[in-house]
Amino acid sequence: MASALMSAACGSSSPGSTDDALVFNVGSAVSTVVMSPYTVVPQSNGYWKDAGVDVEVQNANGSTAALQLLLSGRADIVISGTDTTYSTAAQNKDLRVVSLIPGNVWRIGVPESASISDVEQLRGKTIGVISLTSGSYTYGRSIVRAAGLDPDSDVSWLPIGTGTQAAEAIDSGRVQAFSAYDGPLDLVSAVTQEKLRALPSALDDIAGSMGYVTTKKVLETRRDDIEAFLKGSYQGMEFSLANPDAAIQIYWEQFPDQKPAGMAQTDAVAEAKHSVTNAWANRFGVGDDGMRGYLTDENVEEAANFFTKYQITEGEVPYKEVVDLDLNKTANTFDAAQVKAAATAWKP
Repeated sequence: MASALMSAACGSSSPGSTDDALVFNVGSAVSTVVMSPYTVVPQSNGYWKDAGVDVEVQNANGSTAALQLLLSGRADIVISGTDTTYSTAAQNKDLRVVSLIPGNVWRIGVPESASISDVEQLRGKTIGVISLTSGSYTYGRSIVRAAGLDPDSDVSWLPIGTGTQAAEAIDSGRVQAFSAYDGPLDLVSAVTQEKLRALPSALDDIAGSMGYVTTKKVLETRRDDIEAFLKGSYQGMEFSLANPDAAIQIYWEQFPDQKPAGMAQTDAVAEAKHSVTNAWANRFGVGDDGMRGYLTDENVEEAANFFTKYQITEGEVPYKEVVDLDLNKTANTFDAAQVKAAATAWKP
């Protein structure tokens, strides 16, 4: 199967032709090991190919850019934060959400020894965010607002990026908390002087904070390909949860430059596993009725109402028109035990 990570500028051929590769945009400018279960593993293990679809994986600078490529016909399916998806859908109802994750991935973390135990105690504090245009800011504001604080007057916000740059801002005390999603939050926690612990929030009880999005046209013309894509992706997730060490090493085989230099293999894998464990558990577990990607109508409505109430999205969420999760009833029909057995038996 010809599948490669490349710049979104490369574009895609006509999404209506089943002879073409299905273009999947990951909505991130840079690929990371966190993405391995739904990009590299389905490719390397042949899950997409066996399901009957050829997939081309591309990058874009964030969910907004990925959705723009989708709506312009230069991508067939993208992964996007639900805040951006629903805000875009309020203006363009051609979007179709075909899969949603079962839990919440957005959190505000503080150093372990901090006296802050709940979000209300962030009053008067400065919260770091990846950027003021990222979901870390949008969701961070909603977490603060849901706790009864005014996100404009009760707290301050400071863009601090990710990685060592964010860690320095936390260690120096320039910020007292960090708003991000699982993955970047864990990566920063690994390099701060103290590990970060997530504060409990109202968002923890809301499902579907991220998902796969396509368009009405693609779903009508390539429904079987979208189903095959989801099936292969879910197999990649199943494999990765069963053997995260394997998923990490498979990723490094394709991206050897991202493997930590000067470290023993076991130490490098252990460090990487620490940074992905929470993210993978929250993103790749099964949803309602034991199916990945599937939420009941009630849970979809609850999330949409939460997003509107706490201003995560702009405008009313047209969830009844744009959310179509029925494909997951067939996309989950694979032998999970067989995938787990392959993961257990995997050797580098």
